[in-house]
Amino acid sequence: MKYRPTIHFCVIQGLYWGCFCIVYAYASVYLLAKGLTSTQIGYLIAAGSGLSVIIQPILGAFADRSKKPILHKLTVGMFLIMIACFVGLFVVENSNSTRVILYAILIILLQATTSLTYSLGLFFIDMGLKVNIGIARGMGSLFYAAVSSILGVLVVNFNEDVIVIAGIIAFVLLSLSIATFHFKGVKEVKLFKSEENGKTRENLSLTEFFATHKRYTWVLIGNTFAFIAYNYLNSYMFQIVSFHGGTEKDMGFAISLGAFLELPILFTLTLVNRKLRSGLLYKVSAVVILLKCVLFMTAMNMGMIYVAMFTQALGYGLYAGISIYYIANTIENEEQVRGQALMTATVTVGMLVGSGTGGLLIDKGSVPALLIAAVITALIGAIIICVSAEKGNLQGKAEEA
Repeated sequence: MKYRPTIHFCVIQGLYWGCFCIVYAYASVYLLAKGLTSTQIGYLIAAGSGLSVIIQPILGAFADRSKKPILHKLTVGMFLIMIACFVGLFVVENSNSTRVILYAILIILLQATTSLTYSLGLFFIDMGLKVNIGIARGMGSLFYAAVSSILGVLVVNFNEDVIVIAGIIAFVLLSLSIATFHFKGVKEVKLFKSEENGKTRENLSLTEFFATHKRYTWVLIGNTFAFIAYNYLNSYMFQIVSFHGGTEKDMGFAISLGAFLELPILFTLTLVNRKLRSGLLYKVSAVVILLKCVLFMTAMNMGMIYVAMFTQALGYGLYAGISIYYIANTIENEEQVRGQALMTATVTVGMLVGSGTGGLLIDKGSVPALLIAAVITALIGAIIICVSAEKGNLQGKAEEA
């Protein structure tokens, strides 16, 4: 029982990010093979991500306000819809309009369930179980890399339809892993509701949530700026590498290096959080993302780009885990699903704005113009986060399992 919660949550996070890889990393591979253009695929992903930003806080509020815990049922229900979409993709013939609608639903629901899967772990932490969020998120990164490699080989040896089959299998396994994420002897109940002037927190509207969580609202704004900058680099890595004389192989090595460097901090995050408060660590991640942008802007060759990728450990790698702990430390229990959803929404907005305006900056200006914009937006985000973020707690709300 001692280790089972963390092991089970590792499976959930691993499968979830494996599914994320199938839907996102292989979107172009599948849709191009089915006759869509790169421009159409870009519009599809942007539209799906934009709509997910709208429904994420709505889902979070719905889960928080329910009189009984419904995270399991809500999350599994959304995954079942995604399985149905994959089945639809498999049986549809030559209707690209139907294919676009089904894939858009996949993107919308997958983005929206990110915060729900995190909240499942936090829910059981609040029940008194030991769940190591950092290790679980690290397993997500490992599964993402593994699925990416395996699926690439399968597509080469078979065809693009194997992506759909892999999606069905992965989402079925993910649904089963969440449906069985229960523990004998643990009574799953709603925790206490705090009251203020006779009004329970569960009845807060989105506007009231922002009004009563002013510092967190500013953190969300700062996080949006930070991830606009992050996606300037992430979405246009090939153009940046090409500017320095690199190739696709160099880009692949740089990305792999960054992903590998995230793992040590994620696997040891709970231990680090025992010594340093989650609020401080969150601020560090924002500052290091700024440092990465500065190093990219001042890089003179590929060697310096590789050096800059070492910031991935304390930048995005640290953020991926500590942001979850930070929310658990600073947002009351009955509003945490919405808090997670809003944080995830800022990352999605950052992706939309960064991906959308980055191409314009390169086409109208140059790669250096993109990098200057990245530094400016990262600086704004880091300042807002450093000023607004609360201290948080040591150990988060969980101990190492």
